[in-house]
Amino acid sequence: MGLSQASKDYWVQEIKLQIKAKVDNLLAENNEVGLLNTCQKEAEEICLGRLGVSDLVVEAKRLRQIEKDLREETKKTEDQREKIEKKVAAAIRGIPEGDVRLGYYNSGGWDSGLRELAMKEVFPELLEQTPLGREVWALMSSVNSIERSIMLATSPTNLKTFLIRFFDENNIDYEREMI
Repeated sequence: MGLSQASKDYWVQEIKLQIKAKVDNLLAENNEVGLLNTCQKEAEEICLGRLGVSDLVVEAKRLRQIEKDLREETKKTEDQREKIEKKVAAAIRGIPEGDVRLGYYNSGGWDSGLRELAMKEVFPELLEQTPLGREVWALMSSVNSIERSIMLATSPTNLKTFLIRFFDENNIDYEREMI
């Protein structure tokens, strides 16, 4: 009898929690609790620089502050900010400005696209610069392999064997063990 999808999903979540706890403990032991937040912020800044839009983001933030401080938005300021945010959204999504929908870039909606791009392209580079960062990245990146391994499990026995080895913290080739 094969494993149910619910069972596989449960174990994926359980292992993700275990890895998160290991990462948190590792960072705490090394007094680097803020490492991931610092790397994420730096990754976002680098990503904006690589896209050539960091000055536009600074300008968009400056314009937002003007709007807040004055408590009156003029049509000219709104249009200027929206045009800049539309350029940023287009750069992040890699599409022409004309294809950016109004709701995507209003109210800083491009931030989520930036976060995703920075986490994918720059965040690993920053973590790889130190031994601790490499160890943290290895744990974080093992989640996908572990998830695939659980999804490939053909029986409860396969899953039990895998989980015993995982929680014993042995370094194994997860996918090969599950097949």
